Amino acid sequence: MTTPGRAAVPYPTLSHPERRTFAQCEQSLLREVVDAAAWSRRLEARGDLSFPVPWLVQPERVRAAMSDDTRGHAPTATQMHAVVDWLVHVGALRALPSTHRDELVRSGIAHRQALVASGWSRTVPSDPPGFAERVEQSYREQDRDAWVVVPEGMLRVYPQLADADDDWRAAAGRAQPPTLPPA
Repeated sequence: MTTPGRAAVPYPTLSHPERRTFAQCEQSLLREVVDAAAWSRRLEARGDLSFPVPWLVQPERVRAAMSDDTRGHAPTATQMHAVVDWLVHVGALRALPSTHRDELVRSGIAHRQALVASGWSRTVPSDPPGFAERVEQSYREQDRDAWVVVPEGMLRVYPQLADADDDWRAAAGRAQPPTLPPA
């Protein structure tokens, strides 16, 4: 993985409190960046998307996980998107076309409906009325907030990603690490 605050390009000018929040968002988003190729393969495996799925990150999904981890004290969507905007500006992310975002939302809905049909529940009996609908809306917002990872651009920003995993090694044009024969 890579460490927040270790980009090879200049960061935006931020106040001290903004830098702290920016670093928190950057750190969480970088975890998703490392896993972007694998996540895209999982989305592609659903088999219901009409486009080849590029490497993706979903900042709202990241932010929702941060909220769960901090019991609701996560950075705001605006604070998360400050990192996204910076990564777009330096060429490491780009927008996914809205038609593809719409397809991701439909695919997510179908995927969750299939899970519910197989017995999965997003809620528990003690949840308040309307909670399931709010959870579903949150999932849809997460699906819609998808951004394309530009591997070459991301490697310019975070060269250390080249050591993150096989996907990033391949993107950097590095050979796979040698494996030792079984003992």
